[in-house]
Amino acid sequence: MARQFVEMSRIRIEGLLAAFPKLVGTGKQHTFVETEAIRYVYQPIENMYLLLITNKSSNIMEDLDTLRILAKIVPEFCPILEEDQVQENAFELVFAFDEVLANGYRDNVTLSQVKTSLEMESYEEKVHNMILESKRKEAQEMAQQKAREIDKTKAEMKKAKDGFGGGMSGMGGGGMGSSGGGGGPPVATRDASSFEESYSSRPVQAPAPSRPPMKGKGMQLGKKSGGGVDYLKEMQDAGEVVDMPMPSRGGAAAPVQPAGPVVKEEPVHLVIDEKLSVMLEREGGLASDLEVKGDLSLKLSDPNQVHIRVHLQQGQTSQFQFKTHPNINKDGFNKESILGHKDPSRGFPTGSALGILKWRMQTKDEGALPITFSAWPSQNGNQASMNIEYELQNMSFEARNLLVSIPSPDAPSVQQASGNHRFDSRRSCIEWKVDLIDSENSSGSMEFTVENCNPDSLFPIQINFSSTRPFCEIAIEEVFNAQSNQPIKYSKVVGMSVENFVIE
Repeated sequence: MARQFVEMSRIRIEGLLAAFPKLVGTGKQHTFVETEAIRYVYQPIENMYLLLITNKSSNIMEDLDTLRILAKIVPEFCPILEEDQVQENAFELVFAFDEVLANGYRDNVTLSQVKTSLEMESYEEKVHNMILESKRKEAQEMAQQKAREIDKTKAEMKKAKDGFGGGMSGMGGGGMGSSGGGGGPPVATRDASSFEESYSSRPVQAPAPSRPPMKGKGMQLGKKSGGGVDYLKEMQDAGEVVDMPMPSRGGAAAPVQPAGPVVKEEPVHLVIDEKLSVMLEREGGLASDLEVKGDLSLKLSDPNQVHIRVHLQQGQTSQFQFKTHPNINKDGFNKESILGHKDPSRGFPTGSALGILKWRMQTKDEGALPITFSAWPSQNGNQASMNIEYELQNMSFEARNLLVSIPSPDAPSVQQASGNHRFDSRRSCIEWKVDLIDSENSSGSMEFTVENCNPDSLFPIQINFSSTRPFCEIAIEEVFNAQSNQPIKYSKVVGMSVENFVIE
């Protein structure tokens, strides 16, 4: 597989690649080889080579740095380094290389930024898909209920028809017997109890819900999809606090149990969502600005409750920059912390979530981080040791589902660890998990060693967690009807999650 950033013919590329094995001698410790005009910078990866071909005027230090990050990318998108696997994942590798190199020049990006760019996850898309999934389930339940009603009606009609025919037969038999005066053979008659017993034994009269579902390629009512994606479960596993769907009346689909309390979505539903991005140094200091981005969205499902005002309660928010939706009365927010339509005669739209307030904070103050991490790597011969720890700085903050992912070429020998840990051989990664960090569990650590390893290969470390408390001290106090000034019942979901948290 090859990716070039200058105009080159295929014959030229194949010629340069064919010359490379002849230039690389056995037993050499160099990572580059040169000809009169070409420089080959390479790195062995198992039984393959990762090769960078440049001219001799390029900066070899930058080339080696570029090759180093490309070597970290390859195992992420091609865990099994075999020829057929490289061919199968060729497009993913090319896309990842393009995130690092633009027109032959390296962009200043990290491995985590490359993975984030390629994942292209969207919270709005997940919410939209959850809404579609909920509507689909509601339609299935309605279809099942209609099908049961139709089957019940058919069964009653069949029962009435059979009962009417049996009654006529009995009447006819009795008439014939009396007119015969007993001279002929007696005619068999059926009393009501024998008729009901015979009727109840007929398989066609079995209740409709107990019949097996029809099989075929046509429309099937109430069929459960087996290949769908459970977006609610994915977001819950990722640590997001989301409102889960309530159990349906038909009871066909079992609801996914959330980690926290279930939130029933009212006609007025508000969501506060924050994202945290930060990069730490190994000793624990900030390597880049701490950035927090948040938004408050409003979703209305009742057309009769579109004229509303949201009253907020703000604490210490001087570090945050706020921006309201163009249709929001800015003076009302700035002076009274009220979010209302700037035109009182107009209401908010219904059916979809609308972002009405956004906020952002950037700071170099390490004290603004509610929980800090520090990593202490060391080298002992061919053995790498790591001691990583966390400490809660803000005792009122709670971090849930902490997951620390540490790159490792081999399974570690763990001497001590708070919480749980495991080694993911497919991703070559040590995963350290702590379910809850609060004032009663404000610190923890993990210590392990890895054989035949360089401490630098244990970085970058990825950190992920969530919280039900946002950074910004903003809360929903009450919701009122803008016309009658009466309080309105509402539901809310508040959560903070990590967008990018790395120890370089």
